[in-house]
Amino acid sequence: MLKQAGWRATTPQRVEFAYRAGGGADPVADAVDYLSRIGPAASRIRDTHGAEREQALARLTSACVDRLAGDAVEFPAAAWIWTAHRARDSQGSLP
Repeated sequence: MLKQAGWRATTPQRVEFAYRAGGGADPVADAVDYLSRIGPAASRIRDTHGAEREQALARLTSACVDRLAGDAVEFPAAAWIWTAHRARDSQGSLP
């Protein structure tokens, strides 16, 4: 797709980082609040009720406690960074 649009992609670079899900005075509560509204855990919690919902929240809380690092809840994450350049024709000029 990039080539058809006149671009040339370079090799993507994998970047690993700590995804901060919670911080502040109570980083675990902050992370649970955030993750129960956004992401895959949120749909599970939203779609369950009663004891099953409470169990899902307890598992999420436990996962956040396990990832507590000082004053923040952090999960390992990675992203791919892609860079593209305008392709040049055979004479070295841009299309």
